[in-house]
Amino acid sequence: MININYGKGAKVLAACEPLREYSWLVDRIRTHRIKLSLDEAIDKAITQTPEEFILKKYLQIHKAEVKGMLWEEFDKEEYKRLFREEYVEEGIQIGIEKGIEKGQIKGRKLLLLQMISAKLKKEKAAEQIAEDLDMQIDEVNDLIDLIKNNSKLSLEELCMLEENKAI
Repeated sequence: MININYGKGAKVLAACEPLREYSWLVDRIRTHRIKLSLDEAIDKAITQTPEEFILKKYLQIHKAEVKGMLWEEFDKEEYKRLFREEYVEEGIQIGIEKGIEKGQIKGRKLLLLQMISAKLKKEKAAEQIAEDLDMQIDEVNDLIDLIKNNSKLSLEELCMLEENKAI
């Protein structure tokens, strides 16, 4: 792919004067679009086209046709930009939702570890803990083993250890 943006595709633009001039015109329109409407930016860029440009006379004679073509081109660019922005925003929102969901799961796991740890300190049996928390005994035993086998870790660290083990 060849970059024909003004000031970027030096070799190809130097070899083709009309292409260099068109590239200049598009660059001027983009620059003016920062502060002006598209219609005003196109008009200003056409007006500012240097007299020595081959395109100058064509632009003056066929101004309406050129403006229509440029409108279509810039509308496509604007559509693509808006389309990308919309999907970037949607991607960010999905990421936020997944992060919230992951945080909620981690929070529930941490709460569960805290409750089991507190019940163990009260010397409750695994069966009683399972019944109190409405859990399967195998799941309770796995978490009790995690707590007992990693007694030097905080509950937050145990939660992260459990999370990494699940991956």
